[in-house]
Amino acid sequence: MQTSTSVDSVVVDSSSEKRSPVTKILSFGIKLGLVAAIFAFLWSRGLVSISATLSAFSRPETLIPAMSLLGFMTGLATLRWQWLLQAQGVQAPFFQTLKVNLIGTFFNTALPGAVSGDFVKVFYIAQNAPGRRGQIFGSILFDRILGLSGLILVAAAALWGDWSLVRGTGALPAIRLTLALGAFGVLSFFSYLFWMPSSHDPIEKVLLRLVGWKPRAQGLANIYVGVRAYQNRKLAVLMGLSLSILIHLCVCWCCLQFAYALGEQGLSVSPVFLFVPLGLLVTAVPLLPGGIGTGHAAFSWGFHIIGSDRGADIFSLLFMTNLLIGIVGSIVYVSHRKKA
Repeated sequence: MQTSTSVDSVVVDSSSEKRSPVTKILSFGIKLGLVAAIFAFLWSRGLVSISATLSAFSRPETLIPAMSLLGFMTGLATLRWQWLLQAQGVQAPFFQTLKVNLIGTFFNTALPGAVSGDFVKVFYIAQNAPGRRGQIFGSILFDRILGLSGLILVAAAALWGDWSLVRGTGALPAIRLTLALGAFGVLSFFSYLFWMPSSHDPIEKVLLRLVGWKPRAQGLANIYVGVRAYQNRKLAVLMGLSLSILIHLCVCWCCLQFAYALGEQGLSVSPVFLFVPLGLLVTAVPLLPGGIGTGHAAFSWGFHIIGSDRGADIFSLLFMTNLLIGIVGSIVYVSHRKKA
């Protein structure tokens, strides 16, 4: 009970962080200016084109299946989160979890910066699981870890399977180092999680000492304990990681179909499974909703390396699809919200 309460306080404090209106406006203005600069650069180089993006809709036989598959991936991501909730002892029906996940997608798509739909998801699931907010927050955090791990492993496998993807380019050393460190970090994390006994865990001991010195660190310690709860849920973790890899493979395939819809018929297949995950990693930087700007720049850079100038337009189609899913989430939110 102590763990749940402390983590709950972290959720409340994080979601209600107080900043002055001037600070909020200034922060948003800086972010918007940076994104505008990125778009101006892409536009000046001819790397983003509204007309080219709209032209993709002239090939519905390619575009619609890809957009539909991305919508189906929302269901698979919900299934992964449901497994993690069950591993924490929180029972939530699939369709209830799907509705909450769609609402979270709406908030993640519509709101910029530090405001996250994850806190909204905690609120809704906790309504039917009193006193379990700590476990719910831990499941969402671990879901994020699985998603990030899946991205890194897909990109690393694509690179190590064929070094010629980026051989001869100046980006090879940086990409190779980034993915090597990322893959090593993923494998180290899961190895540590599965085989480090809690009684000998040095990180947990350090956090407990930190709590003794500064009680407000209790929330951080509880979050770590929530993640460690999956140590004895190896099957759920492995199933979730496998599902993450499948989801990201499907997203890569969808982006390849977007490229075909944009007229890039001669594009090599294998490099897409390297640069799409790398581009999605960049969108984790919280500037504007949905990775606008940073995602366009990252996709433009990656696809330019493999001979396509339509990378930014591919990301535009990806964002539009996520926006449609967010609109569905907004309808669910308006229909099912219980409190303001």
